[in-house]
Amino acid sequence: MKANLVQRVIGVAKGQVVCVVEGVRAELSTPMNNPLHDDHKQGRYVFVGGIKWEPNDLLAPGFPDFMFMHVRNLGSKHKYMTDDELFFNLA
Repeated sequence: MKANLVQRVIGVAKGQVVCVVEGVRAELSTPMNNPLHDDHKQGRYVFVGGIKWEPNDLLAPGFPDFMFMHVRNLGSKHKYMTDDELFFNLA
């Protein structure tokens, strides 16, 4: 899967979904859109925009159903998944 197709970013801590950002778009990292940009990040993507969901938003309309669920088959690095792969790996 390519970074420019990403529409959702999830944050996982100890295997559990703790943050969801829906509706992101990928842009190549530059000093303008990434304050941590340096020469080593040249050609890499940064994800911008979207709606952020955190545990405190539990009662808000549109809160993701899979928040707090555990995700199987994750390593310590980032991983691109389709929606089908994500939902298959939720426990």
